[in-house]
Amino acid sequence: MSDTLSRIKSLDARPDVASDEERFFLAWCEEAVADGWLSGFLYQPPSHVLSKKATFECRAKTKKFKMVERHLMHPHRYQADFLIFVDPYFDDLDHGLRIPRLTDNGVAYEIDTKGDWMNRGSKQEFSMNQKWLYQRHGIYVNKVVPHKFFERTWAPREAMFGKRGKQRKKFSKCRLLEEVQVGRK
Repeated sequence: MSDTLSRIKSLDARPDVASDEERFFLAWCEEAVADGWLSGFLYQPPSHVLSKKATFECRAKTKKFKMVERHLMHPHRYQADFLIFVDPYFDDLDHGLRIPRLTDNGVAYEIDTKGDWMNRGSKQEFSMNQKWLYQRHGIYVNKVVPHKFFERTWAPREAMFGKRGKQRKKFSKCRLLEEVQVGRK
């Protein structure tokens, strides 16, 4: 077994992830790098400042007249889950990602993984952050629901099959990477 495949199967070599969706997408990224679809990726790339700390000036309660600066609001930052760096033939896949950006390391997509179901507040929060980041920095964050993304590309072996080796129903319409290779130019 190659070193890459053993790393894909070993959860110990990975960073801690916040959800199954992130774990599945991380496995997809590792397979994509190993096979040359991606040149690299970052899990939890650097965050972006959407608004700075807000303060106001007021008169201090002292005998002498003195203006002091007081805290009003904390800064607001946004951090995507993944930044993936793609190879030129990545667009041969029907991946559905939109608006790549040019970085020092090449063409990249910002990715935020989401589950099928999100409570109302978190869906609205992501949408606002997505719009705000695009307006302020010109960076578009792609919302990826892993099993829908995997139906368009392929599902990593780790996501497709559970710990007991049985195929998960959620990924029954997905292909494996080996099946994508057959149609590759």
